[in-house]
Amino acid sequence: MEKKPLRPKLIWLMLLTLIIAAALNAITILESRKVYQTEELDVFVKVSNYTGFNVDTDAIYFGTLPNSGKSTRIVQIANSDRESKVMLDATGMASEWIIITNKTFIMRPGETANIPISIIIPSDAPEGSFDGRLRIRFIKP
Repeated sequence: MEKKPLRPKLIWLMLLTLIIAAALNAITILESRKVYQTEELDVFVKVSNYTGFNVDTDAIYFGTLPNSGKSTRIVQIANSDRESKVMLDATGMASEWIIITNKTFIMRPGETANIPISIIIPSDAPEGSFDGRLRIRFIKP
């Protein structure tokens, strides 16, 4: 017995079903990693042959540090309304010098966390001003 070729309507129906299934799968994956909120803070450090302070609060200022110098600032993170996975990372010129010891953690609603953010200036860093950004993301756990 000879097989009959599939009808064009049936092929289109199968293709449409496959596309819908793929789209629903993609939506499910994206929803599972939903970002609730993203905050970014500017980061500044100056490399020179002396130590200086900057206590302004509109960014993370590590001040002026000599080569091989280290500074730590505490960033207070508050979670207001829902359980979230919090992820921190640094970008920019100074990002390779920044140390975040607790980059990923879970926060419950109403919880506050004090996270130390440190910077260590390499021994061969040139003098000058360097900046970056600290990104804080609240993600569905």
